[in-house]
Amino acid sequence: MDVQDVTLRAQEVRSLLAAGSGEAALLLLYLRGGGALNDAAKALGFDARQLDYASASLRQMGLLPERVPAHLQPSAAPVYSEQDLAREYGAYETVSEAVFDPARLAAAEERHASWEWRMGATPAFNLTLETRFPWGGLELAFVLQNGVVQEARAWSDAMDEAFIRALPDALLGAPLTGAALAAAVQRLGGALAEDIAAWLETAQW
Repeated sequence: MDVQDVTLRAQEVRSLLAAGSGEAALLLLYLRGGGALNDAAKALGFDARQLDYASASLRQMGLLPERVPAHLQPSAAPVYSEQDLAREYGAYETVSEAVFDPARLAAAEERHASWEWRMGATPAFNLTLETRFPWGGLELAFVLQNGVVQEARAWSDAMDEAFIRALPDALLGAPLTGAALAAAVQRLGGALAEDIAAWLETAQW
């Protein structure tokens, strides 16, 4: 790799100092010097977890572009004909809005726009835990019965939205002990799961 001169803006330096991550700073210097992200782990001696943390830190600071999964890359929208629809779904007829009762349509629209419809009823949580990791903050809320998790919610600004969405279901049915909650999270696998499990094992409630 040809080494290039690297210049950092004052705001970028302040962001790196505030994050306190030497690995993130090293990765940024490597990338700004002409290195490729795919080669960074080998070039910097990082393991996969270190590279994930450093990359996530830089993305949170706006110093590294967000990754867009291949299946989410923009593509031309498919065009379907009436014949395509009929072949896929069977015969159909077009119905005008005029045949519907406006009052019923308004009531349905209001219902579907409500918090209860979109998010579900908000239960009274027995316990809420909150912390921050290098990859983002995390808040967990539990509804407990006889010391067992009956319902859970998770909120986070982490980049891995799929993992955060899977987290509440993984915790259902777990006894309220650090070891049990940690084991439930570890079944999801990955670096985030390891971090959360280690925190839950020592969390105070």
